[in-house]
Amino acid sequence: MMPTRVSPRGEAPAAVHVLVADDVRESRNLLTALVEDDGCAVTAVASGAEAVEQARSGLFDVVLLDLLMPGMDGIEACMAIRSDPRAASASVVMITALADDDTRRRCLAAGADDFIAKPFDRWEVRARVQSLSRLATARRAAAERELLRSVLATAADGYALVSRDDEIIYANPRARDLLSLQGSTAPATRFRDRCATLFHLEPEAGWARWNESDGVHEPLYLLRHATPGSDAVWIRVSATDTALAEAGQRAVRLEDVTVEMQGQLRHWEFREFVSHKLRTPLNGVTAPLELLGMRQAELPQDLRELVAICRNSAQRLSSAVADVLRPFDVRPADGERLPVSAIHGLADECANAEGIALPVFDVIPGLDQVAVRIGEPADRKSTRLNSSHT
Repeated sequence: MMPTRVSPRGEAPAAVHVLVADDVRESRNLLTALVEDDGCAVTAVASGAEAVEQARSGLFDVVLLDLLMPGMDGIEACMAIRSDPRAASASVVMITALADDDTRRRCLAAGADDFIAKPFDRWEVRARVQSLSRLATARRAAAERELLRSVLATAADGYALVSRDDEIIYANPRARDLLSLQGSTAPATRFRDRCATLFHLEPEAGWARWNESDGVHEPLYLLRHATPGSDAVWIRVSATDTALAEAGQRAVRLEDVTVEMQGQLRHWEFREFVSHKLRTPLNGVTAPLELLGMRQAELPQDLRELVAICRNSAQRLSSAVADVLRPFDVRPADGERLPVSAIHGLADECANAEGIALPVFDVIPGLDQVAVRIGEPADRKSTRLNSSHT
């Protein structure tokens, strides 16, 4: 027999989903009407077996089971629902005319959450359904958190849960490894303090806002500088959405981005190396040839031709080198100048936008108001600084 889906007054699906199982049509319809009248979405079936099949969908918050049904009775159906992970979060209420202690013990042993005696009171039914739907929601949330924790146990990134006071409530194995947390997290361990103990906090301005009520939205970094015996380590810290976090808590993701940052550093080093190694000797060739070209009237005809050939080849070589190095070049943007004192704030904004660490600035006294020209990488036009910053 197919279940009868009842939608209250044709409105949008209700927040509370109720499954009614009773082999007596009149009792089934009465329960359905009472629960529907309270704004719930109801599915009604006529047997315990059908109730178990429907409950496996995981849709229902509350299951109202008649105790005495042919075939699979209410106790057997309750046990089947409780043993199935897909249905176990639902709250089960036994509907029974038997009020003896033995029956109640059997129902509790099967996993029932509550009882409603026949003949039932409409207000009691409504109150039990609303109360037990909240219990089902709590069970479902707890099951989701437990499942998420089991998934995070093998995650490549670190995940931590911190309280409103920044105390570490939970840290998965990777986070415990990155933060050198031994065993279970001590309640007094504060996340930012722990990070500051092990790493340099970058950028400082971002970490200074860590405990503010609106939180920090840009990525932050933990840096451990290289030593003679170990390489530098970069950890990116960012907020993340997860079912682990409850009201007043923050979920934090820790990603080891050392390889990414090392690649960026190698990119910059390569730019400087290639630019120096190619352009310096090339300038030693093109500059003398330009001087010879300026004095070609003083040269014999055959030398003038040789100088012209050399200048031509040097210009083509210079153009080819420029094409190779163009992605690494910084070209000045005409008219865009700002005082040295403003560079730190502007660089902070750009670093946050690009998700990189802010470089260290040290301005020589007396030069803070010197105006400098600001350029842009040839392949990164999107980073052009507009005149509003000047």
